[in-house]
Amino acid sequence: MSASLVRVRLYAAIAERVGAREVELPYCEGITVGEIRSALAERYPEARDLWEVSAFAVDEAYASDEEPVPPGSLVAVIPPVSGG
Repeated sequence: MSASLVRVRLYAAIAERVGAREVELPYCEGITVGEIRSALAERYPEARDLWEVSAFAVDEAYASDEEPVPPGSLVAVIPPVSGG
C-alpha cells in the first residue's frame, strides 16, 4: 500500500451498502478521523446514515473524530450492532 493512501476496512451493513470490505482514500498529512468520516460519506452516500453513527478505529484502537491518522494506518469502520 502506498503511504499516500489510507486503507479503510468496512464491516457489516456498511460493507454491504458500499459493496466492498475495504476501500482506499487519499492520504493528506494531518488528516483526522472526522475528515475520513466526511470523505466516506461524500464518496458513498448510500451509507450516509451509518457513517454518522459508526465507531472508527485507527490501527485497532477506537478513535475520536479529532484524532489524526498516521501515514500507513488501517482505519476500521464499525457500525452499530443490534440484536435480541
